[in-house]
Amino acid sequence: MASKMLGRTACPECGFAHAHVKQKEGENTKAYRYCPDCGSQYYARSQAQHDKLIGKLCHPPAVVQEAPSAVMVPTPDPSQPQATEKAVAAPETASFKIILGARVPA
Repeated sequence: MASKMLGRTACPECGFAHAHVKQKEGENTKAYRYCPDCGSQYYARSQAQHDKLIGKLCHPPAVVQEAPSAVMVPTPDPSQPQATEKAVAAPETASFKIILGARVPA
C-alpha cells in the first residue's frame, strides 16, 4: 500500500530540513514523519498529534518535489595547489587496561 506525500518538515533528531511527512491511504489513518537522513520515524497516535504534525509542514503538498541532494562536493581546481594533510599526533605512551570495554589508565 503506497503512502501519499503530504509535505516536508525539519527532523528534530538530526536537523535534516526535508524529512518526509506521509499518510497511508485508507480510513482513519494518521500522518507520520520519516527522515531519510538519520532514519528516525514518528507516528501520530491521536488526532491532536496528527494536527500538530500537519501544522509543522514547511513545504506544502503543491510544492513537494524530490529532496535536493544532501551534499554537493566541489571538484578540486587543478590550477590551485593542493592542501596537505596535517600530521597526526602520536598516541600517548601511558599504559592502559581495558575494563568492561572501557580504557582505564593502569
